[in-house]
Amino acid sequence: MTTLLHLTAAGPQYWRRLRGEWQPLAAPPDTPRPVWIVTDLAEETLVDIDIPRLYGANRNTLLERQLTTRFPDTPYRRTLDIAHGTTLLDRLAPVKHTLFGLPAAKRIEDELDARRLSIATLCPTTLLLAHLGQHKSLPPNLFIVLPTSAGLRIVFLKNRLPVLTRLAPIVNDARAQAEEILRTHRYLGNTRILPFGAPPPAVLLLGKADDFAAPLATAKIGLAPPPASWKIPAADDWRPFLFELAVRKQPYGQLAP
Repeated sequence: MTTLLHLTAAGPQYWRRLRGEWQPLAAPPDTPRPVWIVTDLAEETLVDIDIPRLYGANRNTLLERQLTTRFPDTPYRRTLDIAHGTTLLDRLAPVKHTLFGLPAAKRIEDELDARRLSIATLCPTTLLLAHLGQHKSLPPNLFIVLPTSAGLRIVFLKNRLPVLTRLAPIVNDARAQAEEILRTHRYLGNTRILPFGAPPPAVLLLGKADDFAAPLATAKIGLAPPPASWKIPAADDWRPFLFELAVRKQPYGQLAP
């Protein structure tokens, strides 16, 4: 029996997997077992850095120093195991790295302390969505968008690398949420993350796609269908789908120390 804490901007919600099905709990659990945690918080942060070409312990020491400098107030941080190049040298001694941090440590620890719970593993929604975007049937440049009752999560992958994540506090308003996707697209162009004149990336929408199709089409942004191998969740509720991924496979490794 697996217990999971889904911690979002709307607050904590506990779930339990019983006989292969995820069910929300009416009250926090009373269990001595560690809980899995999936966050969907505004503080989830991606940072791209360049370092000198170093090897082994020297590179690891420098990366740890970078993590400490950029995310000083949280233990929930790590360098993502993502290849930024294709050459042998890029694999042996990469100079480009993606860091991830979750500065909302106190919010997580206050909830765990109040319930006397410990962590089995912690998976931010940003990293779960970035992992889903690695599927070979999906375009390399892609928005992955997850509308929930806590807001609109947008993750952007450039050449399959996660470069941006944000949580917009917009709920139950497809037109406003579509405008937020367009605003994010304009930001990527203005900051040259996307080359000038590049075709708009597609959107993988984990929700009711029909509500977004028309507003996005006006900006010539199309919807990418989910891979055929995925089992589309009932009622377009992708939370159990993400919970299952978090429990079965922690993409990019364990975030909690």
